[in-house]
Amino acid sequence: MSSELLGAAQNVLKGNLGGAWDINKGYADAYTDLGVARRFGGSAVAYSLRDIGSMNGRVVKARRDVGETSDPEEDFSANQVSSGALEDYINGKLESTLPADVATAAAAYSLRKVKADYTGNAVQIRRSSDQAEVDVAFDSEGKVSNSSLVTDVTEESESGGTQVASSGATTLGDFISGTDAFVVTWYDQAGSNDAVQLTSANQPKIASSGALLADGLDFDGSNDFLGFGADICDNINNFSAFTIAKSDGGNGDLQVLFSVGFSGDGTIFAQARDDSNIEAHFGNGSSSANVVNLSQNVSQFESDMLFTTIGGSSTSKGFADAVEGGSVSSASANPTNTTGGIGAHAISSSPFDGSVKEAIFYNSDQSANRFKIESNINNYYGLYNDANETNGDFDKTFSPTADGTFTPNGKDGFTLAVVSSTVYAGIKLNADVTSGDSIYVSFNCSFDAGSPSPKIVLRDTDSDFFGGGTLMSNEESVVNGFNSFTLTSTNSSASGVVFSEADNNLTYSISDFKVSRIARNGFVETWYDQSGNGNNATQSGASNQPRIIQNGGQIKLNNGTPSLGFARDNSIRHLDMASAVGASEPYTFFTTTVFHGAFIFTIFAEDGNDNKPKATISATAARYFPSDSDDSGSISADGDADNIVSGFSGVNGGADGILRFNGANLKTDISRTQDGDSIQVLGRFPNTSTTLAHIESFVLFESDKTSDFSDIEKELAQPINIL
Repeated sequence: MSSELLGAAQNVLKGNLGGAWDINKGYADAYTDLGVARRFGGSAVAYSLRDIGSMNGRVVKARRDVGETSDPEEDFSANQVSSGALEDYINGKLESTLPADVATAAAAYSLRKVKADYTGNAVQIRRSSDQAEVDVAFDSEGKVSNSSLVTDVTEESESGGTQVASSGATTLGDFISGTDAFVVTWYDQAGSNDAVQLTSANQPKIASSGALLADGLDFDGSNDFLGFGADICDNINNFSAFTIAKSDGGNGDLQVLFSVGFSGDGTIFAQARDDSNIEAHFGNGSSSANVVNLSQNVSQFESDMLFTTIGGSSTSKGFADAVEGGSVSSASANPTNTTGGIGAHAISSSPFDGSVKEAIFYNSDQSANRFKIESNINNYYGLYNDANETNGDFDKTFSPTADGTFTPNGKDGFTLAVVSSTVYAGIKLNADVTSGDSIYVSFNCSFDAGSPSPKIVLRDTDSDFFGGGTLMSNEESVVNGFNSFTLTSTNSSASGVVFSEADNNLTYSISDFKVSRIARNGFVETWYDQSGNGNNATQSGASNQPRIIQNGGQIKLNNGTPSLGFARDNSIRHLDMASAVGASEPYTFFTTTVFHGAFIFTIFAEDGNDNKPKATISATAARYFPSDSDDSGSISADGDADNIVSGFSGVNGGADGILRFNGANLKTDISRTQDGDSIQVLGRFPNTSTTLAHIESFVLFESDKTSDFSDIEKELAQPINIL
């Protein structure tokens, strides 16, 4: 990923964050507010997603879990976290590297620039009114449009000679005015493998009655074809293809979008459809062992779709809009023929009836770069994820006895005030969810009044949001604050995400709603120490890293402040400080958290085995163990709400240990009967839980700061509306 994007017009990763701090010059501006981490005598460690001492520097390193093997991590400043740049990075929205620049392409065809240093034309076209031909350049925005400049080209005459027919046009809009136009050559932006059709009757259409076709090049399903003219595939088990295409529907036969090779000799690599399936071919087309019938409904191909096929050394896969649709064992073969092309198989077999906007091919397995390539394509065409996954805005269905007020906020969410139940509010998806497939959602929920207890599920929303009362996925309970769910369809008629509320006299709001058919998750590899001591908290094990983005959404406290999310699902997730702290007693600690669920969460501990000293929180209580033998006891506290937990270790032989919650003392006489051990671990569930616990900040001073409790708590908590 280009680090320049993260700073929004400022190279913060390779500039501000990458270089040494210049206290005299500063970076964006000279930074004078040292923050709570570097005041009050200076903390031993300080971690936060806000700037509490980083002085405009990095606060966290995040890893996106999308199958990449190269460049999966980036550093982020507090501003980049709060502005949404980190979330956008995890979701692929910042992928500006063009597809043919991510890796060397065998051929690249598009009506936009897909290689940054390409200076040639996009297409050569012929108009039907006088058969004049022109080369069409990219416009100032790097795409083909009516303002694209055109240049007359030398044409081949009927007698075999050459001639130049003057078009009398300087722009594409002028050239196609009042007539149809067809593509003679689709220029290869990656090299010299242009896709060509010299026979007029077999050329795909690009303009009709003076207007550019919105869907790209239109292949008529009869005889339109653009031939590669060269062998662009060295081996079908080391080849990748990414196309943007739209089928005009089934016709009773196989339709091939593109192919290389012959079916007869087992060397075909192709994308296709028939009346029932979207197909990826990785070998002999007549053998079912070499064909992936993608799990997605064939109707998905009847809108613009990103069709990805990757032939790997052992496994070949097909994807529709970045969702894997199936795989087969790879077949190794080299298509040595030169009859490959776009719009049919082997020049004239199984012609494709539909449109193509982009086709990019690689003589390599691009599995490691698939997310980058697909994200750039998706960012340009707007095919899937979030708003692109939905059909319309949030709406509602009231049962006959229900009463209340529904206030929609487009696709972002809604506010629902229920006087009497039952009320269903939801959003329709742009395609049904096939049974067994999943939808990944995240959102923030605010319990505004009363005692809301909303639930979320997939339903058939074709007629209303009640869906006949049939639940078509797992149903989940929504909590106050950040929510994230995987809803797995149990019925192929599932067509919308629906919230239900069966209680009365309450109000709740949904915001920042995100939905996708791919899981988009981000994890924390390093939480940088802002104390200035360089004691970073890290986790190298991918399965043990806490979350920071889940199902596309930034994990947050109830009040919307970004935080880290800790859970124990398949693995224990925690961070390890580089060096233990707190061994030189006494020490004073401060942490901002929230926790939903029935389990107990360890905020900090001596080690990964949950040994003491440690502090814990649950939805109803807080507890502090300053040593193996000493314990504050479980003390009632509302851990379900955003909070700041503070404490003082006391000294051995005394009874002056302190535990505080939201600025008030819970216990001030915790006994100390032995020396405490040091602290090295942040965040841990001692038992299995899929519920998130949040840590927003953690600061520890290796000294007695009891006289500064109130001041430090206010500086840490009040800016995020705690206290």
